[in-house]
Amino acid sequence: MGGKPVDDEVRRLLGAILEAQQVTNAKLEALSFDVRQLEGSLRRLERRVDALDERMIGLEARVERIEQQLTNLETRVEQIEQ
Repeated sequence: MGGKPVDDEVRRLLGAILEAQQVTNAKLEALSFDVRQLEGSLRRLERRVDALDERMIGLEARVERIEQQLTNLETRVEQIEQ
């Protein structure tokens, strides 16, 4: 029975290792959840940026039309003044 203290020590070490592994697994699971949430948030932000890009393109086109109309009006005013 001289090996019993060694067996007890091995069991305690294995128990500590298993407990640490469970803690590590729980942390990894929490991190995985956080990453999935961040991925979802990133996808939503990308969709919003895409929508804003589309609106910006539309606004730029409107500004170009307004600038062209203003140029046309300025030309007409100059013609009238002559």
